[in-house]
Amino acid sequence: RSDLSGRKPFVSGSNKEAIQHHYDISNDFYRLFLDERMVYSCGYFHDFANGIDEAQVDKLDHICRKLRLKPGERLLDIGCGWGAMLIHAAKNYGVVGHGVSLSQAQTDLAR
Repeated sequence: RSDLSGRKPFVSGSNKEAIQHHYDISNDFYRLFLDERMVYSCGYFHDFANGIDEAQVDKLDHICRKLRLKPGERLLDIGCGWGAMLIHAAKNYGVVGHGVSLSQAQTDLAR
């Protein structure tokens, strides 16, 4: 038995193996259905007329405002995925971002 990619389903193993099985399929695969920043979680539809790209920016901004980020502060994102939160916070709030991910494909793209 295999999934749509032809890979066998993940049965058991370490967390790192599970992460790699799920996220290291390919970045191109995730580009098919994620927003342009590759955010892999729900958006915040502040305005229902917005599309997914705007909803993701609204969510990232909402989180940054709630954290009350200030220039020069350091932000650690464990499980940072493709780094959208860190990139947004660094560009818009002046923080220094540090991300951790078990996915090599995500880390390569984020850098």
